[in-house]
Amino acid sequence: MGAFCSSGPIIPEGSGKVKVIFLDFDGVLNNRERWKDHQQVDPRCSTAMLDPLGVWRLKQIVSSTGAKIVVTSTWRNIYPLEQLSGFLWKYGIERGTIIGKTPKIGRRGHEISHWLKKHPVDNYIILDDDQDAGSGKVDRDRFIKTDWEYGIQSTHVITAVNTLGRKIEVH
Repeated sequence: MGAFCSSGPIIPEGSGKVKVIFLDFDGVLNNRERWKDHQQVDPRCSTAMLDPLGVWRLKQIVSSTGAKIVVTSTWRNIYPLEQLSGFLWKYGIERGTIIGKTPKIGRRGHEISHWLKKHPVDNYIILDDDQDAGSGKVDRDRFIKTDWEYGIQSTHVITAVNTLGRKIEVH
């Protein structure tokens, strides 16, 4: 079992192939309309800010690929990882899927690059509505840009699954 540290997990030896989704929340799991409708929501109840369809689409990526999540969103500076995990769990994403967060050191792409240097993975994607997430030394082909207006769409799910690769069940 990986232990949390300030900028991500300690990935255990022999853990197998690790696939990671670097995840923004605003503009991916919610959208302009959802934000507008819930501006006065109690911040302790932030599941109301999440678009159920957006989280369902994220769940499709996670369940199809076996990928884990590293939070890049500014939400990582507001909520503990356990609480963010709880928000997603309410929509059916298993606890333990979030394995870490990027450090707060500047531009998002640089934060992702920094995390990857310390935690090598076999494959990754970046889901974000901000072009800045594709900056730095990240592989731009792994950057899947969503739109703040609509959040994650079916086309993003297909691209994500194709990039990460489906998980193989061994029975």
